[in-house]
Order: sequence, then structure tokens, then C-alpha cells
Amino acid sequence: MIGREAELRVLHGDLDAVESGAARALAVVGDPWVGKSALLAAAAELARARSWAPGAVISGADAARLAPVLAVLRAAAGSPVLIVLDDLHRAPDDALAAVATLAAEVAAAGGLLALAYRPGGASEALHVAVGQVARELPVGELVIGPLDRDECDGLLPPGISPLARARLHERAGGTPGYMLALAAASESAAPPPAVVRSVAREIASLGAAAADVAAAAAVAGDRFAVDLAAELADLDEAAALATVDELVAARIVLPCSLPRHFRFRAPIVGEAIYAEIDADRARTLHRRAARALERRQAPPAELADHVRAAALPGDRAAAELLASVGERELLRDPVAAARWLGAADALAPAEDVELHRWVRPMHARALWAAGRLEECRTALRAVRETGACGTPEELARLAVLEAGVERLLDGAARADEVVARAEEELAGDPVAGALLSIERTLGHWFAGEWESIAPAAERAAACARLAGRRDLEVEAVALITLGHTYLGRQESAEGSLVAATALVERMDNHELARSLRALTFIGHSGFAVERYDDAARVLRRGLLITEATGERVWRVGLSTMLAASERWRGRLAAALEVSVAGAEDARLLGNDQFTIWARSVLAWVQLDRGEIDAAVAEAEAARAALARAGSSPRAWLPECTLGAIQVATGEFADARESILAGGGGAGLPRVEPSFRSHWYELLAHAELGAGRVEEARRWLGAAEPLVADLPLPRRRGELLRGWAAVALAEGEAARAAVLAGESVECFRDHPLDAARSSWLAGRALLAAGLTRRARARLVAAREGLASCGADRDRAAVDAELDDLAPADEATGVLAKLTRREGQVARLVATGATNRDIAARLAISERTAERHVSRAMARLSVTSRAALAAAVERDRGDGGR
Repeated sequence: MIGREAELRVLHGDLDAVESGAARALAVVGDPWVGKSALLAAAAELARARSWAPGAVISGADAARLAPVLAVLRAAAGSPVLIVLDDLHRAPDDALAAVATLAAEVAAAGGLLALAYRPGGASEALHVAVGQVARELPVGELVIGPLDRDECDGLLPPGISPLARARLHERAGGTPGYMLALAAASESAAPPPAVVRSVAREIASLGAAAADVAAAAAVAGDRFAVDLAAELADLDEAAALATVDELVAARIVLPCSLPRHFRFRAPIVGEAIYAEIDADRARTLHRRAARALERRQAPPAELADHVRAAALPGDRAAAELLASVGERELLRDPVAAARWLGAADALAPAEDVELHRWVRPMHARALWAAGRLEECRTALRAVRETGACGTPEELARLAVLEAGVERLLDGAARADEVVARAEEELAGDPVAGALLSIERTLGHWFAGEWESIAPAAERAAACARLAGRRDLEVEAVALITLGHTYLGRQESAEGSLVAATALVERMDNHELARSLRALTFIGHSGFAVERYDDAARVLRRGLLITEATGERVWRVGLSTMLAASERWRGRLAAALEVSVAGAEDARLLGNDQFTIWARSVLAWVQLDRGEIDAAVAEAEAARAALARAGSSPRAWLPECTLGAIQVATGEFADARESILAGGGGAGLPRVEPSFRSHWYELLAHAELGAGRVEEARRWLGAAEPLVADLPLPRRRGELLRGWAAVALAEGEAARAAVLAGESVECFRDHPLDAARSSWLAGRALLAAGLTRRARARLVAAREGLASCGADRDRAAVDAELDDLAPADEATGVLAKLTRREGQVARLVATGATNRDIAARLAISERTAERHVSRAMARLSVTSRAALAAAVERDRGDGGR
């Protein structure tokens, strides 16, 4: 049981005590959904594992079922037995009266009596029954409480981001059952129906007064003051306090550190109570809350949700208050801001055009920042209905917002129309010009028009400098950097990257909050030109800003680029954590463009870790998102990633087709030029796997000029590794070893790739007959792969090292072979084909062929028949 190690130790101790002859009882006490029944089930399983006599588990201590339990005890015949009475707080009085008799029988039989009940539901009769048990048996009490964050993480299914896990833990108050129910209903913000029903039963057992105060408290909030709850419930404070004491005794609410303030035992409990309040009563309670807080001169943000819930359409004052609060919260909590601004727009009088013109643009911006893109598109249509007004910058930002939404929702043509119209209407204003030129540049990026990115961004940068706007200049320079990077212009890219990074370092987080996509592009460029530390620093800063502001859209891009950067640095555990968070954020956004990007990168990381099935699932999900979207600036990524997986699993023909389909054909036109050489290397490995050496040469030849234009270490390392693999396939083992060794040197700052090149060097040295040097390279590869967390590749290298171990009993000619080569040679002597050998030794046919070739080389023979004859001669000579 996750998070219950201490409780399990207590159970083991009690079971040990009973086996030593000391019968006893254990009272398991905890709130609803905390895991009492699960712990008792674990106790029953432990008893079965110890071969105890069959026991009994009774829920609610039904009196009619206690008689058979007594029979179970008497049939135990001296063997230890466990009797479980679960949910004793629900037991009728006659059943509780019989518990003492049962305890006496357990004492006589030498067993363990386990009782479970809620501390808040313990009646006087239950306390008496437990006291009677204590007269018959020593009673230990095991109080089960909520789990902490780390413990709860182990309960949740994979694929949930750290932020989502934190929210689940907070809503559930650490209660495992609540947390699992919330996770299962993750698409719904409403409390799960089973939780609502459970809490309703708790409230119903307390009476009408407690129900009224609980409802008032749920409207007041998760934490509430007694005087406010009293006013909402229309009670005097003394009566309300007495009722709250009743709720505390039932553990519905718990005291806070502040006097006369209380909280629900978990936020979901308050949500469940609120869900049962009918709409008219809820509106009345919220109206009372708003008036009470106004009298207490509470800040507007405290009034906002009550005003929103209490007001009716046409209430101008309510709309203005909500709009003011939403405006203030826009950069701090866009989800709440969107809620308040949407309510303000709905409440504003239909004829009040000016109020709508103020509210609707803010509402659209809040929806964008909250990642609710379809709703943002609808809100922007509402903006057009009333007509936008404001400064040229405000109008340009609205156009940029609309274009951005259209691009992400697959309306690229519509986005270009919006930008063109705004350029015409706002011509001459440098700030508007900068904003619209940046958006125009993004259009080139989305369309894969690599040559147009830097020139368009240069125009945007000029406008930004003319206007003296550093926040716009940093976006433009980031895009200039990206444009140069894509085209392999190393010097220009690095110069622009230095300029962009310098601008970022001079800006505070508040200023950068409006330029988050700039940080994404700077991180992308830093990653592309192999300045990983710079990239990671900028991307992490961007993620910190999104945590402070609640911005959701560009958080996916920041997470995804950080995961890619960590992957290239060989930090696969960190890459997995960030990429899972990015994929979860993309899922919550429900946007195919971000899903394509995030889930492809997650698949890539899982491939490197050796989690093949998970990687395939993520790549397929990204491919499905692309099919729905129709187009994407990352259209190549899902298919190419699937191709990389297929290379790793030996599906070489499929890999070739996947990479070419993703890249758009032999020239890979969909892939930015600076990254094509990476896929050419993978295509070369796919061709070699299929035995097409000349085709592999052709792909590496296509990579040569690209690497020459952008001769960065990783790119040179990949190219050298490709040529090393070709040399090995052509039988030039010594040359292959040299090229692979040079590749290792290129990958000095890329430990994962260095390990893979070392692995190839080891295989080449082995083919050259240099076993000692081969072993050293393979050991280095194994250590590198292990340190990165590439478990599947590490296991493969371990197998090759195991093959290098000398044959245990080989003598004579066979003593020259490794253990695995000796096994293969003996099978060849029986007439086995490579397929037969592969099946017998659980290896691939290609590996079987490699062992045959090595064995022939070591024994200086040139055919399988000659190898078989050598084995037979060795046997005939008795191995001399």
C-alpha cells in the first residue's frame, strides 16, 4: 500500500504477537475515503499469506452475521484467525452490544480482532463497545490520516503533470480515495457524484441545523469565519458556533489557527456540500455573503464570486465590480479573471455598449492566457460585434490575439487576413507595426517558410527599436535568431542569440510576462545551436513566470523545448518529468498544435529511456492530432519520431517510410534545414538495417553540406557515426572504429550520444578482432547509457559484454571464440540457419549473422561449411 508503510509495520507486529500466543484487537480509525477498508483488506491478505485459519470480514457489523463468525472462531481449532469488523460507525446498537461477546471468543481462540470506524461518526454505543473489547483484549489504536504530496504521487496514474498532481492533492486534502475519484473525473470540475453522495450521508446524520450551517459555510468558502456563516444561515452567532462545534465533532470541518475560523477537512467536502444546494437558495446565500463582506469592507476580489453568483442580467454595478476585479487579476490568475470578466459581460445591460467594449477584449485575453482557445475565438467574435476601440497598440494586440487563436485552431488563411487588415488600418504606428510584423513572422514559421522568417523579424525589430519597446524587440530578435538557426547560419544565429539573451537579462519578469513566446523561441534557438545551458536557463525562467501568472498557452512550448534540451544533454529523468508536464498541459488545453509538439517530444524521451510501447503510444497520439489539425509547423515531428522508434525496434523499411512521409519526401522539405542532417543519419541506419548500403551512403552524402554549413559538434558527431556504421557494414572494421571514436569526441557534451557512438566503436573493434579494446569501449558505453537512464540500450550492451566472456569449457580451436560465438559455431555445425540460431538463442537474425562472421574471422575460415568442419575436427581431436 502506497504511503502506508508505517501502518503495515503495525499490522505485521500485531500478527506476530498473535502467532506468539497473545490475542489482541486493533482499532483502525480514520475519516471517510482515507483507506481504512484497504488497510483491513491488506491485513486479511497478510493473514492468508501466513496460513491463518479462514477468518471473516463484516461491514457495518450486521448482528445477524455475528453468529456465523462465532462458528468460524470455534472451528479455528487453535490456529490464529483474523476477524474484521469494518464501518462500525454504521452498526446498529444490537450489533455493537454483541461485539464484546465476539471479543471474548477471539481471546479464547487466540486471534486478532480488527475494528474500523470513523472518529467523527463514533456514537456513545460504539465507545461503550470498544471499551468492552478492551476488557477482553489489549486494544491498539491505529489512526489513519491524509497522505503527503510525495506519497499521493505514487497513487496517481502516469501522465499527470506535477501541477495537476498538486491541484488534486490540494482539493482532496491528501485523502487517497478523494484523490483517485478526482483523477478519474479529471475532465470535470464538479465533485464526483460518489463523493457528493457520501458527504450528503454524513450531513444528513447530523440534522437540519447542521445542514444549514454547512451549506452557509460552503458558500462562504473552504475557510470561513463563524460570524459570516451565522449571518448567511440567518442564526445568531452563539447558535451558529454550537452547530459548528457539532460539525467539528463529526469532522466535517476542522478548526483553523485563527480563532473562530474553520475549514472543511478537505476542499472537496465543501464542494460536495455546495453541489447539493439548489440554485435559488445558493443565489440567496451568495447575496447575503456579498452584503456581509461589503459591510466588513472586504476587498473587491473577496466579493467577486459572491456578486457573480448572486447578480441577475442587467446589473450594471455588479458587472463593473467584476470587470474591475478581472482587470486586476488578468496577469496573476487568468482562470479567475476569465470567470469574472465573462460574468461581467453577461451581467452588463445589453444597451451599455461602452461597458461591453471595455469588458470583452479583456475577457478574450484572459481566455487566451487560460488556454481556452475556442472560447477565446467566440469572445473575439463578440468584440467585433460591439466594435473595438482603444490606442493603436490595443487594437494591434487584439488583431494579434485573433490571428494567434486562428493559427492554433487551424485557420491560417483567416489569421493572415486579420493581420493584413490591421496593417492597413494601423499603418504608420511603430508599436502596431512591430506587433503585426511579429505576427506576420509567426505566419511564416507556421507555414514552414524558413527563408522568410529572419527578414520579416528584422522589420519587426526595426519598428520595436523605433518605438523604444524592449518587450517587442526581444520577440523580434528571438525570431531573427530562429530564422538564422533554421537555415544553418551559425554566425548570424549565435550573434542574434547573444543579443536576445542580453535583452532578456535586462528585463524583469513582469515585463517578460508579455513576451513568453520570445523565451520559447530563444530556448529553441539555444538548443538548436547547442548552447544548452543558455537555453535551459531562459526556458526555466519562462516556466517560473507562467507559474506566477497562470499563463497556459506558451507553457507547453517552454516545457517541450526544455525537455528536448535536457534530452540532448543526456538528462533523461529530467527530460521525462518536463515532457510529461508539457503533454499534460497540452491535453488540458485540448489544442492539436500543442499536442503534436508535446507528445512527439515525450515519445522521443521515452524512446531514449527504452520505454518502447509508451513511446509508440505517444507518437501515435501526436500523429492523430496532426491528422485532425491538417497542418502544423511541426508537421514532420510525429512521423519522424515514429520512424526513430522503428529504427530502434528493427522495423527498417517502415522506419524509412515514416521519416520520408513526415519530412515530405527525399529532401525532407518540411524539416527545417538545420535539423535535416539528424534525420538523414537515422535514414542511413534504416537503410543499413535493410541491407541497402548504397542508399545509406546517399543519405549521408545529403547530410554532408548541411553539416558543413552548421558544423556544430553534435551534428558532426551524428554524421561521423553514420559513416562509421557504413564502414562497418562494408567490412572496413578498423576504419569504422576510428570514425566512431571521432564521433565519441564530438559528443563530449552529449553523454547519451557519446555512449551510443562508443557502443558502435566497440562493435567495430570487435569485428576487427581487437577484443580488449572493444571491451573497454563497450564498458564505457554501458556506463554512459546507465548514467543517462537509457535502460534498453544499456541492457543490449550488457548482453554484448556477456557474449565477450570466454566460453567456460571450450578448449582447442573453440577456445579462440567467445562464449556466444562458440554457441553459434556449434549450432552451425548442426546445419542450423541464422533463423534457427536466432530462435534457439533468443537473438535477432542480424545478430546471429554477426556472430557467425566473427567466428569465421577468428578461425580464419571463409564459409559456414568450413566453420562446421573446424568444429567437427575439434570434437574429433577431443578439444586438444
